[in-house]
Amino acid sequence: MRYIVRCTRQAEGKDGWNADEASGASRLLPAWNSTTVTGLRVRLIAGSVAVLATTGKPTLEVSSLEGDPLTVTYADGVLTVAHENLSWEGLLKWLRPAAAFATVTVSVPREVRGAEVGVVSATAVMSGMGARASVKSVSGGITLDGVTGDVDANTVSGAVEAQGLNGKLNFNTVSGDLTLADGWLEHLDVNGVSGDVTADLDLDPLGGMQVTTVSGEVVLRLPAEADAGSACTRSRVTSGANLRSLGDHRPRRLVALAVALAPARDRCP
Repeated sequence: MRYIVRCTRQAEGKDGWNADEASGASRLLPAWNSTTVTGLRVRLIAGSVAVLATTGKPTLEVSSLEGDPLTVTYADGVLTVAHENLSWEGLLKWLRPAAAFATVTVSVPREVRGAEVGVVSATAVMSGMGARASVKSVSGGITLDGVTGDVDANTVSGAVEAQGLNGKLNFNTVSGDLTLADGWLEHLDVNGVSGDVTADLDLDPLGGMQVTTVSGEVVLRLPAEADAGSACTRSRVTSGANLRSLGDHRPRRLVALAVALAPARDRCP
């Protein structure tokens, strides 16, 4: 089933809502919220999106909408909410100006697999999800909270802030910053040009860490008892970057020099 959510001008001069199968908001949610949602795809140009884990029925709330309509589809268990003409593959190359703004909140079961959230300048929050997820952003900020599945994050200049992650994190960016706190990761892989990386986390003893940047500042802190060799920790700063301490007194060990970690590389997969 397919719906198009549009912003309409009401007689009293206020913006209102309209949604139907070709172009009644009252029928939008009942069409799918009693059905199992096993996959999620969200793509927004501007505004904000929050994807929240729930133990109840899936819900979709569009609290504001301006300009271009949203297309909402549900097929084979996959819920898709997207601005028209914004594809997942072309999102990071989006250059066209568009009057498209939406504020969207989606609540789905935490075990939804392969959730995809992509934004151009919109902000995105993903909280409590428990399976693999992918996020993309051109310039909008992304917040990950308590996500316990593997995450692939790709941005141009958008920053990623995360806490309570559990799994693997792969982050690719041009100039976006990455900030991690209170997480437990099996593997951390960061590739950037000028974005800064700040990470205060626990690593799986059999896991690894690869941080590559050209000019971004890198701050990495591991537990005091962690050993770079036993944790198979790898850290590489390609050129011109600073690697420094966060400067507090908690029992954490600063990964101080990339060259000091080089012997661990032979034991890493």
